[in-house]
Amino acid sequence: MKISIVTRYCGKSELNFAHKLQEPLWKNHNVDILPLDHSWTNLKICPLNISDLVISIGGDGTLLQVVSKMQIQRPIIGVNFGGVGFLTDIEQSIAIENITKLVDVGKFPIEPRMRIDVLSEGRKIGTALNEIAFKGWDSYSIGKYTVNVDDVIATEFKGDGLLISTPTGSTAYALSAGGSITDPRLNCFLIVPVAPYLLSSRPQIVHGSRKLTVSADDSIMIVDGCKYDGDGISCQSLEFKVSDNPALFVDVGRNFFEKVNTKLKRL
Repeated sequence: MKISIVTRYCGKSELNFAHKLQEPLWKNHNVDILPLDHSWTNLKICPLNISDLVISIGGDGTLLQVVSKMQIQRPIIGVNFGGVGFLTDIEQSIAIENITKLVDVGKFPIEPRMRIDVLSEGRKIGTALNEIAFKGWDSYSIGKYTVNVDDVIATEFKGDGLLISTPTGSTAYALSAGGSITDPRLNCFLIVPVAPYLLSSRPQIVHGSRKLTVSADDSIMIVDGCKYDGDGISCQSLEFKVSDNPALFVDVGRNFFEKVNTKLKRL
């Protein structure tokens, strides 16, 4: 089995843990430690694309970047070195033992996670596992946002921003902006206005089969926390579709709603 462990080389504790995890796996498998900061996507064959298992060591932001680097989605496990850790399912204290057992079995239960493709004039310009965010050019400006569902205006407002989120992203930025916690197994878009200057503008959940388009005046686009810098791309008319390539999370038996209770509530 080919296993890729990905971490930030600038994070000493994460890198040390990667070597500790590599040791027991190395006995029977081909295990590489790869730096998140290095771009292997320019290589003819990206190491992640041909891995049987990818292990992300870091926080949720690290895992989002690892998923974005895979042109071909492969099974992925996240070991939590961050704060909340909603995407990174395994805590450090049990990671080595649990991952070793999973690898020894040789088969992983997979939970596909919906991603969203962003298209401009029919051309894909980005894919998000958490959300696509629109914000004004600076902290003082507001934008004008129009969201159409099946060519009918669903919401139109001025405000600080707009989020188009996946169910997986419902516990991230969308939650902070007042969106609904959504079962990650659902196939839907979350439309979440950010500080709208309109009392009637509220979050909406739309089925993934519907046609969803957005016009965002005087705004920048941020895909999973990374500002989109594409030349010549306007936010005036963008289309959103459910990606044909969902993220492939290895199911380690961590119930989503148990995580909501332990990580987001004071019990």
